[in-house]
Amino acid sequence: MLRSGGLDADALASLGVDLEQVRWQADAVFGPGALDRAGRTRAGQPRFDRRAKKALELALREAFRLKDRSIESRHLCLGLLRADGSGQALLEKSGVDPATLRPRSRPRAPRHRPPDVSCHPPDCRSEDVGAQLSSGREDVCVVGRAAERMSG
Repeated sequence: MLRSGGLDADALASLGVDLEQVRWQADAVFGPGALDRAGRTRAGQPRFDRRAKKALELALREAFRLKDRSIESRHLCLGLLRADGSGQALLEKSGVDPATLRPRSRPRAPRHRPPDVSCHPPDCRSEDVGAQLSSGREDVCVVGRAAERMSG
């Protein structure tokens, strides 16, 4: 996930995470070459401790919550941010506030914005509405008669 020049490294950089600083902090916390050793086993299967399993579970929950069909690096990031553990501590030691990463790691969906309508509610009596319309006020909305207003 933290390969230099990779998509994940670029994504972290766009969030303000300095990859070299993270590597330095990981070496300080877990020993030299910690990121290079991460996940290697003799049988070729990754080892996961309790915290890593929890982060993966939370990543899966994030994918379900977002209605995604696969777990991607952003789900892992969100899972790590939800799990209390060394991932958050590493970010904090690197000068990154984990609380600011959560909203920035979500995909940006196009926001539906209601049409801009400048509409003032009419007075309660219909004769007042008629008088307002006769006086040239075009911003009076009459419920159920929008089509007439549009064509007239």
